[in-house]
Amino acid sequence: MITLWCVAILSITIVTVARMVDADVTTESSLARRFEARQLALTGIALGLNPRIERDDPLLNQRLADGSTLNVAITSENARLNINRLLTRRTDQTLARLFEFWEVPDRESRVIIDSLRDWTDEDELRSLNGAEREDLAGQDVYSLPLNRPFHSVEEMAKVRGMDVIDAGLPRWRENFSVYSTGRLDIQDVDPELARAIAGFTTVQADMLVELRNGSDGVPNTEDDFLIKDLAELVPRLGLSSAQGQLLQDVFSVGGEPSRIVSTADVGGSSYRIEVVINRGAEGERNYLSWEEE
Repeated sequence: MITLWCVAILSITIVTVARMVDADVTTESSLARRFEARQLALTGIALGLNPRIERDDPLLNQRLADGSTLNVAITSENARLNINRLLTRRTDQTLARLFEFWEVPDRESRVIIDSLRDWTDEDELRSLNGAEREDLAGQDVYSLPLNRPFHSVEEMAKVRGMDVIDAGLPRWRENFSVYSTGRLDIQDVDPELARAIAGFTTVQADMLVELRNGSDGVPNTEDDFLIKDLAELVPRLGLSSAQGQLLQDVFSVGGEPSRIVSTADVGGSSYRIEVVINRGAEGERNYLSWEEE
C-alpha cells in the first residue's frame, strides 16, 4: 500500500512539474515571438522614415519566409482636425457641423463645444453651456479643466459631454489631432470628414476616394492618383462654385507632419508602433508622438 501511495505521489509530482515546465516554455515562447514582432515593427518604422520609400513600395507590405507579416501605413497627420486650433477660433462652425453630421443633438453639441473651450481656455469663466473646475468638483466622470491646450486626443475623451460621442461613435478619435497644422490634406482625408466639413455629397466623397485609389481601387498602390492642385478637383468631382471656394478654404495638398503605423505579426503575436513625426529638409526629424502596443 505504501508503495502504491509513493507511486501515485510521484506520478502526480511528475505531471505537475511537466505542466509547469510546459507553461514556462509556452510563456517564454510567447515573449520571444512578441520580442521578434517588436523588432520587425521597428524595422517598419525605419522603412517609413526613409525619404526614398514611397507609400506603394512593396517593402511596406511584406510576408516573410517564416510566415511573419509586416504592414506599414504612411498618412498625412493633416488629414485630421487640430482640436486646439479649432477651439481658439470662436466663430468657427467646424465642430458644430461635424457633430451635426454625427447626429449629435443640438443641446448636447453646444454643451460639448463649450466644455471643450472651457477646458482649454486660460480663465475660470464658464461659457454659456460649458463647465469650469468649480462646476465639476466632487465628481469622477469628467476631468477637471486644466486651462491649457490638449496634449493628446485622449484627453478630449474625459471632457464633459464627450461620453455621448464616445458611446455612439467610438472611432471619433481618428478625426482629431493635436499635431496637424491647419487645413485638411485632401490626399488622405476621410471621405466622411469631407462630407461633414466641406459639404461634399455622398457621390462626390465616393468619387474622391475612387480618384485617389486609382483603377485597382486599393490605396497605397502604384496606380494611385496624387493630387497636386485643388483646382483640378472641381470639374473631376462636379463641385459647384460655392463648393469649390470651400474646397480652397478647408483643404490643402501635402505637407508635414506624417503618421507612420507599423504592424508586425510573428507566429500569431502582433505588435503595433504608431509614430507622428515632422520630416524636414535634409533628413531632419522631429518626433511628436511615439506609441507602442
